[in-house]
Amino acid sequence: MTNVLLNSIFIGVCNFLFVFIAIPFLRSYLIRSKRVETPNHRSSHSIPVPSLGGVMFVPFVLFLLIFSANWEMSLNVYLPLLLLGMLGLFDDLRDMKARYKFLMQIGIATLLWFGGFSIIGFFKIFGVQLDFWLFDFLFTLMFIVGSVNAFNLIDGIDGLASGILIINAIVFAVLFYLLDEMVFFYLSIGIGAGTCAFLIYNFQPAKIFMGDTGSLLLGGFVTIAFLKILETNSPQFIAIALTVLLFPMLDLIRLFIGRSIIWKEPFKADKNHYHHLLLKLKWNHRRTTLLIYGLHAAIVIVTVVLSSFLPCITCIFISVALCILFYALVQFLYAYRNKRNIHELKNAIKDQTEDNYLLNKHL
Repeated sequence: MTNVLLNSIFIGVCNFLFVFIAIPFLRSYLIRSKRVETPNHRSSHSIPVPSLGGVMFVPFVLFLLIFSANWEMSLNVYLPLLLLGMLGLFDDLRDMKARYKFLMQIGIATLLWFGGFSIIGFFKIFGVQLDFWLFDFLFTLMFIVGSVNAFNLIDGIDGLASGILIINAIVFAVLFYLLDEMVFFYLSIGIGAGTCAFLIYNFQPAKIFMGDTGSLLLGGFVTIAFLKILETNSPQFIAIALTVLLFPMLDLIRLFIGRSIIWKEPFKADKNHYHHLLLKLKWNHRRTTLLIYGLHAAIVIVTVVLSSFLPCITCIFISVALCILFYALVQFLYAYRNKRNIHELKNAIKDQTEDNYLLNKHL
């Protein structure tokens, strides 16, 4: 245990210091080379901000890929993570069309499936057997692509994706330690520590954004970690691991259904995510981000407590219900505010019309 503790501290401190020291140099270079995100109708910031901060997560994964003695981990975990980071980097630099990025993600998901990662363990919890390989393949691809994009899409306001990832990394680190999966434990510690350093510069007001380079790589880590937990067939651990995916996945499903109904491109970015709705309710960035941190952590804690004496399926349904309740509350408040604004606008127009009438009558 002493060696594990020392190794985890060493890995965490090294990656934390690397990211913390390197970001100011990267930020300075990006500003000089004008690699900044200019504010537009979707932006939550008002000044240009460097947006390639996610490249800070690549060296850690690249180091593991090159120097790992476990070739299976290198091929099945580190390589797909690196490919997701490179895909995000290319998108940040060239602004890829969504369909091409989607196809590349399917290719990386296929690589993960051939590496042994599968969603089939999740269906077994509900007593559903997917013995046919094609069903397993298709459902696994759908999950991987959906999960990665779900995390990518929550990177909409300062510090949100970074903070959520830190909570997720802590959860996975604890689970992998209890499962004696030391390689994944160290991976969680390293990525979590690096994200802690990144959050110092990414929290509101952000000095740098992670871009798709970071959000796709980190989304890949969360997805792979969850699929690894599924292999344990431990209902309690699976229920806990699932909670780290609930907020982004349910938000993605909500938007996917809504956009599909109006024939809008499902993965196209907009400002209808739950964090954007909170901002439209006149919450500031910091308050919105901290609220979502708290809710995310609270649902994880509730699931941990409930899973100790309730069945896995019951815990999952309760966690999902809590998330849906939060979404419904935000949607209700947003609709109520819009209705009130429309009513006030009608009254203002009516008053203006009456004033114009009296003025004309007087003249």
